Amino acid sequence: MRRFIKLMLALGLVLGLALPLSQVSAQDDYIYGVPVENLGNRTYGRPAVDLGYNPDSFQLDADSKTLYTQGISYSVNFEQIPTQTIQLQSAYPEEGIRTIYVNTRVTVTSDPSNGLAIRGHQFYLFYNKFGTISLAFPKLASNTLQKPDPVTPYVEYLESGTKKPDYKTVEAVPADQAPYRVDTKNLSPLTYHKQAVNAPSDYSLEFTNYTMSFNYLNDSKQNTYRFQVVDGPTKEIRVYSADGSGIRTVKVNTRLIPQAIVNGNERQFGYTYYLFHNKNGTISLVTPNFAGNYGQGEE
Repeated sequence: MRRFIKLMLALGLVLGLALPLSQVSAQDDYIYGVPVENLGNRTYGRPAVDLGYNPDSFQLDADSKTLYTQGISYSVNFEQIPTQTIQLQSAYPEEGIRTIYVNTRVTVTSDPSNGLAIRGHQFYLFYNKFGTISLAFPKLASNTLQKPDPVTPYVEYLESGTKKPDYKTVEAVPADQAPYRVDTKNLSPLTYHKQAVNAPSDYSLEFTNYTMSFNYLNDSKQNTYRFQVVDGPTKEIRVYSADGSGIRTVKVNTRLIPQAIVNGNERQFGYTYYLFHNKNGTISLVTPNFAGNYGQGEE
């Protein structure tokens, strides 16, 4: 099981982080980008939606700059572009159409006579909430060169091996079995701030509609998740203390488990967050260590 140390955020306290080297190239300036030099050869499968004329799958080889589908190969070019948003039909129908941020764009530069007429078509790569890579390809209105469907311009293909996790695997326990729980009923909105490098900064928790909002690496890019509160069995986790006093162990019961993406970046979705009462009489938020320095953590 992957080990990582959680980060604790307290109101008004500051903590800094560092970006993993494997992510620097694509995320230094293009924060939603996929590092093309590490992409290699991957297959992206057909989602459970009506694709019309779209192929069932794509194989994308970044080293040879080649896209394969239906037994035919196409030349492509990769580029990192300024952040933009696209409308995407999610791979799972129940998640509907969502808006995502993208930086990594791929352009088809060849058009074999026996292939799809997709020369000039552009598609996108991005990290999805399952921790893998998604390919957003235009939804083709026919097998001839046309602009994407204006209603559903892009459809999501998932990297081979992607599994949809069960976000409800933690079972709730009665209040008398959760001594470290935070009662979120009628709780006023909570706001947290930390100065960080290459990690979310300002968090806001709203317990009326159960949403978590934060900025990811860029103050102008707001991200919002809808979460479920679960008071589960007592668990010990290792956290960086917000006052800079080092790493310590805390006991928690209250989990915040993301359930849906309202808008924005997806890379922080597949994690569990925690709340607990700190020694100052306020409520601390514990997030994963997005810097990647796993150290002595559990999980």
